[in-house]
Amino acid sequence: MLFFFTTIATLATFSLATATNILGVSELDAEKDLAQYNACVKADSDTFVGIRYGSGSPETVVYSQCVPWRKNGEIITNAVFCRPATCYVFSDKECKTGPSIPFNVVVPVPFDFLNAADFVEYLGQSAYCSPNGLDTFIP
Repeated sequence: MLFFFTTIATLATFSLATATNILGVSELDAEKDLAQYNACVKADSDTFVGIRYGSGSPETVVYSQCVPWRKNGEIITNAVFCRPATCYVFSDKECKTGPSIPFNVVVPVPFDFLNAADFVEYLGQSAYCSPNGLDTFIP
């Protein structure tokens, strides 16, 4: 598990320096990641993450909003968190059946979660998140 998070952190750091494709990881693009982060920060205080489906535009998500992994045939490429959250993963697309994993996912910020090899679909089909008490590393 530590190896997985170390790998994701390394790839996220790499994404800040370049835009490239890595086999099984998807496109790493610092401009798109920054656009997601900025959209998140500029939204209201209930917004905690900027997401992108495929190569589409950034979308923001508020706490308790159900987010399906796929939308219009596109899978979430990455999620750039601007506020801390605890997320609950579900086995259906409406966040009603589950949770599909036996633990919650606690996310510090800022954090760029890359959907390496469509990993999220192994966990479930959707998720929603709630605020947690973790501090942000960047104001």
